[in-house]
Amino acid sequence: MIRLGWRRGAAAASTLALLIGTSGVGPGGPTARADTGGSDQVTGSGGTSSQVSVAWSAGLVGKDNQTVVAPRDPNSPESFMSDDFKNLKVTVSQTQNLAHQAVTVNWTGGKPTGGGNGFFTNFVQIMQCYGDANSGPQPENCEYGASNLNPTGSTTSSPWGRGGSRCAPGTPSTTNPLPTAEGNSAAGGCDPGESGFPSHLDPGASTENPPTYTVPFVPVGTSLKAWPNRTADSGTNRRLSDYFDTYSSNEVETAGTGSDGTGVQNFQLLTATESQGLGCGELEPSGAPRDCWLVLVPRGGYDPNGYHHLPTSAVPFIHESPLSASNWARRIQIHLGFRPLGSVCPIGAQEREIIGTELAARAMFSWQVALNRTARCKVIYGYSAAPQASNAVQLSNPEGVGMALTPTPVDFGGAGPPLVYAPVAVAAMTVPFHISQSRVGTGALEEITSPVKLTPRLLAKTLTQSYKNDLVDYNPSHSTPQHPAQGPPWAKNNPADISHDPEFQRLNPDIGTWGAVNAPTGPLLTLDHSSINAQVWSWIQSDPSARAWLNGAPDENGIVVNPNYRAVHLGDPPANDSFPRADSTCARQGVDANEPQQGACALDLLPYVNSLDEAATRVQAASIKSARGWDTNANGGTGGYASVRELPGATFESSITDSADLANYRLVPASLCNASGGNCAALNSDSVAVAVDSAKPDGTGLLRVDPANPAGHSGQSAYPLVSVIYAAVRTNQDPVALRDDATLLDYIAGAGQTPGTDSGQLPPGYLPLPNALRTQTHAVADTLRADADALPPPPSGPNQPTPGPSGGTGNSNGGSAAPTPSGHVSTPPRGVPGLSHLAGVDGSQSQLPVAFTGGPTPKQSLGALRWALLAILIAGLVGAVAGPMVKRPPTKLLRVVRRR
Repeated sequence: MIRLGWRRGAAAASTLALLIGTSGVGPGGPTARADTGGSDQVTGSGGTSSQVSVAWSAGLVGKDNQTVVAPRDPNSPESFMSDDFKNLKVTVSQTQNLAHQAVTVNWTGGKPTGGGNGFFTNFVQIMQCYGDANSGPQPENCEYGASNLNPTGSTTSSPWGRGGSRCAPGTPSTTNPLPTAEGNSAAGGCDPGESGFPSHLDPGASTENPPTYTVPFVPVGTSLKAWPNRTADSGTNRRLSDYFDTYSSNEVETAGTGSDGTGVQNFQLLTATESQGLGCGELEPSGAPRDCWLVLVPRGGYDPNGYHHLPTSAVPFIHESPLSASNWARRIQIHLGFRPLGSVCPIGAQEREIIGTELAARAMFSWQVALNRTARCKVIYGYSAAPQASNAVQLSNPEGVGMALTPTPVDFGGAGPPLVYAPVAVAAMTVPFHISQSRVGTGALEEITSPVKLTPRLLAKTLTQSYKNDLVDYNPSHSTPQHPAQGPPWAKNNPADISHDPEFQRLNPDIGTWGAVNAPTGPLLTLDHSSINAQVWSWIQSDPSARAWLNGAPDENGIVVNPNYRAVHLGDPPANDSFPRADSTCARQGVDANEPQQGACALDLLPYVNSLDEAATRVQAASIKSARGWDTNANGGTGGYASVRELPGATFESSITDSADLANYRLVPASLCNASGGNCAALNSDSVAVAVDSAKPDGTGLLRVDPANPAGHSGQSAYPLVSVIYAAVRTNQDPVALRDDATLLDYIAGAGQTPGTDSGQLPPGYLPLPNALRTQTHAVADTLRADADALPPPPSGPNQPTPGPSGGTGNSNGGSAAPTPSGHVSTPPRGVPGLSHLAGVDGSQSQLPVAFTGGPTPKQSLGALRWALLAILIAGLVGAVAGPMVKRPPTKLLRVVRRR
């Protein structure tokens, strides 16, 4: 679990903790371009070591994903359905060590999705289910049937729900299809297999058509039944919306198959944290995490009664729910192994706390889980992703943290405590997209899996509310005298969204344009102030045409920047470290009397998200926070600006997030191009490795990738938004803390750089550290141990400082902690192989910053705040702490002596 906002005390124990073992790990391991299981390490694309393939013809497999527990029955009365998917084979990219993430589901051997709008017949429906039996889950165990998730343009709701019609008595037949039990036409579809399930009759439903069926959802560990059509709970019967709804369900109602019989869908898995009704990953009484299942129900051209739906049929689309008995019998099931939720160490255990950038959070999570389990919680490290400005606040406090992870030097705004820096990870910022569209001409659904191409100016347009759909006073479906539908006069030549921008169309000809329904809006953004945000603006500023456009010059198509953003000077150095919402216009969106007179403002239409993780997960789920329309049913009927769930065939979402979250949710990263759309750099292991190889030390010795020239003079393609993440360690800690930090760094630079999805490995989204940087980290670890050895042991006896989080010392009266070791710099020894390109010609240029000395500042704990309050805090900290960089006096460089 990633914790946003730093806090101390008992609350900190809820963080997944990191136990540090008793021995370090030596250097060695993979090179910078290593990957695993055929996947790209930085983007997470491809398979993993737990990838599984299952053929439909083999039958249902058990928990080992190999043994057939129920073969297909060729004599089934509904065997006529099987011809449409008898050659179907499904591959799931990862089935073990799962968390809240996405997996890629590929299939071959299907029939092309057909129908006038692309989803009448021959598609795949995907859902997540729980179930402890080796035979697999029951339909009551599946999260499926949320309302209003049927694809755009659908004319029927039956295949997207949990119910349908029972058939009249008889044998299904393709020549004489069965009518429904209530006597309706066979063309309406029905399932003869449902006659044997009286439990599928909702006791609270209308009795006008008693033969209809509804498959209830039974939450894990209960005997409750949740029904989709209930408006209130009664006894053991519940509303389905108590457990999931349109905005929280991960079901995929229509995954299309192409003309070649193949299809692909990135499916988002939910843990018990996101779906309590499924309970995946929560600890069972045995102590093992609850596993779950991925279920795919292929749909062909037949309903179970024998009616064949063809384009020329009276009813061309199939009807029945995938949960109905006959459809359920034709499912494919794949067992999923989840990581345990919660800490493996006792609740309330004290932590050696670390804070820092969200860029490092997923790597720290992986390292925590493995080391806690093996070291029996003797020393625990917790990690909190926190605003960048809090690094200085906490490190400058003797009672604050002793380590912060950061891509840039910690800025104390003046004097500060002595620090050493050690490389721990390589990650990148990126712009992921999720686009699905109806293919022109055929209407078939198409997931865009090739990278979208962006220029600096195109990205600037999306960040400045310069497209009409990003303006609250542009609304084609509603016009008032105060706010005409066409929007403000300055935007008259601007397109409605990026898909209509000629510059975007020229670079991405395979992506169509969007209409008023589900039209694209700007990318999902975080509110924080940070150097990684500034890196994005630095790349934009590297293009003269983008700078000119931000300063008011129209592009060649007459598109201009929103004038509210000209005052922010986003085109002028230094690069802004945030993504401002500078347009303060507000406008009413409808005619409902409950809508506030002020109407919607920029933060209603384009609200910030809480984290890079949320930015990525919302893009993957197409569950955006944009709230243009007024929903009279929101907030218990009082009304509110409603969020939007985009539908298959009309999805166009993007965000700015990090490579680890992009890889976790298997999103498609944009390729970043020059002003003309050429020299595009795709995000992958090679382009990130080139950027790291070409990085130069900044004034304090930390490696920095220049977004304007990420490849240096190499002539290779380099991704411009790459960061080397460092551990900034305060060296005036007590000996126990210094040794704990050293052991952590040794593990990170050793086994922690092995790519993989197992606990303790380097998860997708991170490039393994080059050997030269790993050598530096081990050198810093040795130096911290040497410092600890040079200090006197902690005092004992009455009236002495109380033990700190890991057995170190802290002064309960707020005084100084341990004696301060001599300030020094950790640099690699002269002549270390592989470091020449990171240092001066003679090896004299330090790659780690000088130590900073000075007195502490008062302790300030950030706390766990809601995002709006956190934003205020961030702004205050940036003004008070993270102001302009000040020049620090030089400090003597001391050579590190390694002791192994």
